[in-house]
Amino acid sequence: MRITPAVLATIVDRPLSELTVLSLKDKEITHLDDISACINLRNLDLSGNHIKSNDSLSGIRHLEDLVYLNLNNNQLETIDVIEYMSKLNVLNISNNSLATIPRSVAKCTDLRALVLAHNTIKRIENVGALAKLNTLVVSHNQLEDIPKMPKLGELKKISAAHNQLRTVPDLTSYPLLKELRLNDNKLTGVPEDIRLCASLTVLDLGNNMLKDWVAVAPLSSLMHLDNLNLKGNPVCELEGYRERILKMMASGFDEKFLERKQKRQRHAEFVKQREEFRGKRREHGKKKTEWRSKSRTADSDDGEGSGAEDKDKGETKRKSTLRQKAFRQKPFDKKPFDKKRPRREHGDGKEGDFKKKKRDFGKKPDFKRSKRPVRE
Repeated sequence: MRITPAVLATIVDRPLSELTVLSLKDKEITHLDDISACINLRNLDLSGNHIKSNDSLSGIRHLEDLVYLNLNNNQLETIDVIEYMSKLNVLNISNNSLATIPRSVAKCTDLRALVLAHNTIKRIENVGALAKLNTLVVSHNQLEDIPKMPKLGELKKISAAHNQLRTVPDLTSYPLLKELRLNDNKLTGVPEDIRLCASLTVLDLGNNMLKDWVAVAPLSSLMHLDNLNLKGNPVCELEGYRERILKMMASGFDEKFLERKQKRQRHAEFVKQREEFRGKRREHGKKKTEWRSKSRTADSDDGEGSGAEDKDKGETKRKSTLRQKAFRQKPFDKKPFDKKRPRREHGDGKEGDFKKKKRDFGKKPDFKRSKRPVRE
């Protein structure tokens, strides 16, 4: 599919000059013509297409104000059009056919995040001058080492998993580094200078070749580390591994991390068992419904007599339902004690003693001593 301004106008629902975000994801695009009419465009997503060459992207050459560009999952071997995009902050060229990092990347001086995963890159280059870069993702490549890049002092995340690294890269130039992922490599030890990464909170060294306690001893100096993965290393098979790791990392490691992880695993198992139980219950319900329908069909085939009996039963049930509805809708009679009671009268019937006592209740009592009868 070839994207031209006319085709683009049929895809979007507003004038091209008003577009700030444009997603052309999974459109089977092979070529992109000049779309410089999108003068206010900032975010462009071209992932999941069939773009093969640099010429196929000539249409975005004049988008100098572009901030976000996603070219993930295409077939690019190189890309030069980004050298005119000096304001670019995020560039994603993962899942392509890049053997080297394009030179044009070095001219994106405002770049904050560079994602180059799932390519065939063998060497890190053309990124050493990106002083504002804070995220570098080069996982799933063919890297054997990562050179020292002293100008990248703003780096906070490095992901170089699934490569062929044999040593941990020099981290002395990255004082702000918080996340380092080096899992699935060929690392045999952790260097002493890792203690200079005082801000490191996430460290993934899983599935490497760390064999003994000496190889992981420098990790005890990481005071703020709260997420450590060593799974898949021979050191994990040593006796007392869990207790020793917790003791070694007691200064900064969250001791409850493994407990929370185990709790999540137990919850996941519980959810799985619950879903299996619900599935079995649904199957049982379906079988029960089928059995009932079959039994009803068999009863209906017995003859007119059985049909008449079913009809009588249905009529009886219907009358019972009507009686219940009538009972619920019928208003209740007043209770006997709700009726007005007759006035109690005493004596001559004009005014009862009870009323008289009630009327004289508020009078003050007479404390005069009554005269006693004189005994003769």
